[in-house]
Amino acid sequence: MRNSYNRHVVEKAWELFVSAGDTQGLEKVSPTIRDSWLRSKSLGVDPSLTHIPQVIPQERIEEFLSHNNLFAAGQKVVRSMLEVLEDPGIGVNLSDSAGRIIDSAIGSRIKDKGAEFNGVPGGGVGEEHIGTDSGTALYIKRPIQIRPGEHYCCSWQDWVTNATPLHDLFTQEVVGALSIEWPGERSHSSNVFTLLRWGRQILEHQLHFQQLLDRLHLLEQYNTYQLRFSFDALLVIDRQGHIIAANPPVTKLLRRSANTLVGCSITQALGLNPEDAWKGQPQELTLCLPQADTSLSAEILPVSRQGRETGEVIVLRAGHKALRGKAQSRLWQAQYTFSDLKGKNPHFQRTLERAQIAATTDLPLLLLGESGTGKELLAQAIHSASPRASGPFVPFNCGGVSEELIAAELFGYVEGAFTGAIREGRSGKVEVAHGGTLFLDEVDEMPAKMQVSLLRVLEDGIVVPVGSTQPRRVDMRLITATNKDLLHQVNQRAFRADLYYRLSGLVISLPALRERSDDLSLLAHHILRQAGLPITLTPEALAILQGYAWPGNIRELRNVLLRAGVLAQGPTITPHDLPPELASSNQRTRIHAALEPDPFARAERACILEALTRAQGTLSEAADSLGIHRVTLYRKMRRYGISARSKDS
Repeated sequence: MRNSYNRHVVEKAWELFVSAGDTQGLEKVSPTIRDSWLRSKSLGVDPSLTHIPQVIPQERIEEFLSHNNLFAAGQKVVRSMLEVLEDPGIGVNLSDSAGRIIDSAIGSRIKDKGAEFNGVPGGGVGEEHIGTDSGTALYIKRPIQIRPGEHYCCSWQDWVTNATPLHDLFTQEVVGALSIEWPGERSHSSNVFTLLRWGRQILEHQLHFQQLLDRLHLLEQYNTYQLRFSFDALLVIDRQGHIIAANPPVTKLLRRSANTLVGCSITQALGLNPEDAWKGQPQELTLCLPQADTSLSAEILPVSRQGRETGEVIVLRAGHKALRGKAQSRLWQAQYTFSDLKGKNPHFQRTLERAQIAATTDLPLLLLGESGTGKELLAQAIHSASPRASGPFVPFNCGGVSEELIAAELFGYVEGAFTGAIREGRSGKVEVAHGGTLFLDEVDEMPAKMQVSLLRVLEDGIVVPVGSTQPRRVDMRLITATNKDLLHQVNQRAFRADLYYRLSGLVISLPALRERSDDLSLLAHHILRQAGLPITLTPEALAILQGYAWPGNIRELRNVLLRAGVLAQGPTITPHDLPPELASSNQRTRIHAALEPDPFARAERACILEALTRAQGTLSEAADSLGIHRVTLYRKMRRYGISARSKDS
């Protein structure tokens, strides 16, 4: 129980303690305050200190705040708290785990005092800086009230400080402190403590949501890097230096299981100081790890979101120079084979059988399937099993490039071909695919003029770069893909009939995920394992996944699982970790709607309408949110009869 408070008794005990080192009077002081005074003295804090020391140099303040997640989450909260209090004699302060002020909002009556005390970002309020104060909450890891006479430094003896630590909801580590402070002995109602508790909860949840988005972005980048560095050991760390995913080669290299790696710090796993890792640009380090029996090269690749560095992908190599040359030579090679395509569903198995037969031929191949069914993965597997496997596999999305640039991307260009062309020119994707396979996704989006040019390449085996008159012979196999009814578009004169018949030498349809729900458990666990997340699904969570229509197919499943894997607090994903819409009351309606003809078109139209609504009709903003080019968005809007002001659904 806390000792009864008497300011006169406390001040007398403090004076004897700081002037003569007399500890006898400390028995009349609260144990929490007494322990803090003892720590402050042992840390060498000057009790006559008159201002908060500046621990972050002024020239580094902007950089310090720009990389701080707590600052991004807390600015509005700190100011909102001051507005709610409606007291010009109160201040609200936010500090990080090292006791450095991140932000403050000070009432007009004490603004001059705040400036005199140097209560600004970069100032140190930890116990090692100013003794007993808001930083004490960081040390004891619980809320504290420090009354007049209980502060260690005399300059703050007249102040009241109420402080609470802030926690990372992922790791439960203390990441900062929030405090409300005012001068004088006047008391405040319990509303102050309620507001402090509210501020802590809002801040922790905002920080958690921000970290969730950051982690999802990190995992997406990690999956991209897995394709780029398919022969190397990869792990990904968040901004706090915690490992959130690791691929199988890492576990072999470090001789540790994924379960023991995920969640631990890079200091524990690699002996790497997080401060050495955060340089804001790619770098290489050499690590000496006893468990690896050799020195390792660590290539550190920063990952940013919305201008903030949110984490890093670390590529580990032993004998890295040889491997780097090998990885570089495989830049345009397929990363997937038929063994990577998981599924026992009879419909899917028949698709794989047809694809394996197609791999033995050199005929043009057209892949049909809704968005997210894995058309590019199947194309890579076909290439890997074909006689052209040693040649390049070159993917190109016809819907991801503006109409003005698609010719240069596909057919290349020579020096001076157009404004912005690089001096030496560049080979197009058709020429890069010489000796291998060219994969054109969303081929239905190809402009009519480019359809004519592609048909000429297929008929003559010759490509002419933009701005050139010199033809170049190419030998490549073409695989195309679409999520549309291409024959219907031919009938509507939206796609050239002669090109369609050249592309459809062989046609393979991929089943939608809802048509192979018996594969869902297998796919889910494969996705989690591939992402390096040592986590499984509870039967209840799996039942929810199996009852969902999956209009976005495997791509949507992967996105849901990555989100759930990040949210999960334990070794399993539960229904609580899944998006609520998966089990909403109108699920049956959505499943029924998804089974109607052309569900992708309906889903895509709905996504475009939602993006336009959020962007208030601004096409460039809506296109950015959908991850497509503005020209592509305009084409899709015309196809679905959508105007920028559409409000229908």
